[in-house]
Amino acid sequence: MPEFSVALNYPYAGSMIPLAYWGDSRVQTLMVEVNRSLYQQQGALVSIPRYRHIKNKISTLLSALSMAY
Repeated sequence: MPEFSVALNYPYAGSMIPLAYWGDSRVQTLMVEVNRSLYQQQGALVSIPRYRHIKNKISTLLSALSMAY
């Protein structure tokens, strides 16, 4: 079973751009949604044991994306 799932434009389509940059063709965006249950206990402000693992995975992803672009 995969550790994560990925979907394009689900549950939300698009991303947010500050109005000052709207229409600037140089601006590229990416919105990443992370299911809170992956890193936080439901109904509490307590991180779960897998928090550091999830944090490292997301950091690795963002680093790879920033190096690619």
